[in-house]
Amino acid sequence: MNIHILLPQKEFFLDKSPGAVSIMVSDQLKFSKFKKKINVYGSINIKKNYKNFFKPIKKSFFFKNKNYLKDFSKYSIKKNSIIEIHNRPFYFKYLKKKYPESKFILYFHNNPLDLKGSQTSSERQYLLNNCDHIIFLSNWIKRKFFKNLKKNKKNHTVVYPGCVKLKKITKKKNFIVFVGKLNHAKGYDVFSKFASLFTKVYKNWNILSVGDEPRRMIPHNSSIKELGPLNHSKVLNLLKISKISIANSRWEEPLGRLPIESAANACVPISTDRGGLIESNTHGIILKKNSPKELYDACVKIIDDYNKFQKKVFNHYKFDSVLMNQKLDLIRESI
Repeated sequence: MNIHILLPQKEFFLDKSPGAVSIMVSDQLKFSKFKKKINVYGSINIKKNYKNFFKPIKKSFFFKNKNYLKDFSKYSIKKNSIIEIHNRPFYFKYLKKKYPESKFILYFHNNPLDLKGSQTSSERQYLLNNCDHIIFLSNWIKRKFFKNLKKNKKNHTVVYPGCVKLKKITKKKNFIVFVGKLNHAKGYDVFSKFASLFTKVYKNWNILSVGDEPRRMIPHNSSIKELGPLNHSKVLNLLKISKISIANSRWEEPLGRLPIESAANACVPISTDRGGLIESNTHGIILKKNSPKELYDACVKIIDDYNKFQKKVFNHYKFDSVLMNQKLDLIRESI
């Protein structure tokens, strides 16, 4: 079984600030039983451990999606291979014509109604009828896909992205960490106001943020230590020593990785219920109003009974990377 994974044109396979697709594919290269049969195709690769798996698609002056697909097609793809497309449904029609004897798995990481090639009911029906399997990273994404469609086929599955769970809980520091874009959509303005309230009372705690925002509108706050963008392994290491994480998005997150990665590292997550966040934050605290005061009260509640919250989050963790990849491998075998 040969598996060819095509990344979105604009998603680079980077160690620093990797996208959701790159993180998921990296897990497959670690845990899939077919990892020696996997090739990854994309624009840029700076992942030192995966050079042998990566096939570059060189960037040209006219580097558009059509050229990107043409350059991918220059690679030799054997008959009856599996081609996996991540989050670009409009790639499928072109590649299906190019490789009619291949099997296709299409992954949706975002709202299908916002993606070219799956915005209309007829486009989604075409994908359902012609893809060998469709994978949704949350039930929220799946519900969006099936809007005005009948679930008359069984070639679709929800597979949550995973994270390796700690073998044992590490020593924690009084850290509260925000990870994401420092903008209003992610709720960073609420987080900033919360930090000002919280640090006046809890002076032995540190408020941290990871991320950036090129068009930043929210002013810097001396109550927050901003670490800027970090590579994924450093984010996970930070969660290992932090007590609380916060993902208080305003917009409808298709999933939200932070609660998953926090729970795997025995860090108690706080999130809103926007989009798929409520699915990934299974045993932390869910915000209803997403106000600075509500965020403050949630942190105090956790701090007052931290061992109980931590054990509940850690002991009931269900998003293990190994299990996720076992599920994906079964899907590959089935087609």
